[in-house]
Amino acid sequence: MRGLILYVLQMTLGDFIAWKGGPEAIRQNTLFVDLYYLAEFGTDKRRQLYVTEIDRPLRFLRGRRRVLTNHGTIADQFNVWYGDRCHVVQEYWPDVQNRVESVDVSRVVPALAKIPNEASGES
Repeated sequence: MRGLILYVLQMTLGDFIAWKGGPEAIRQNTLFVDLYYLAEFGTDKRRQLYVTEIDRPLRFLRGRRRVLTNHGTIADQFNVWYGDRCHVVQEYWPDVQNRVESVDVSRVVPALAKIPNEASGES
């Protein structure tokens, strides 16, 4: 029951996908959209973004990739809130990193670090 209460009192998002290096555009887009939803959702609940292999997602969040270039409604909403202040991910991350806790679940459950990348057909 305590775990259920903890879940109710916090907001969490996460995608357990394998970070492989090289082209990561889909994973990075998914991570950024999840981060955006968590950071901007109006709540006082604890916000956690679950990831595996935290070094790669954090490297992306500190990087110079353009923000939401092809995401329609989300990009429009982001531009209304942030306008010309944030064009690349590293300009947005400092504004939200204290609102959203990044949790590396592969450190808690090591088997999650070995999840195959279904998109590439690996098993």
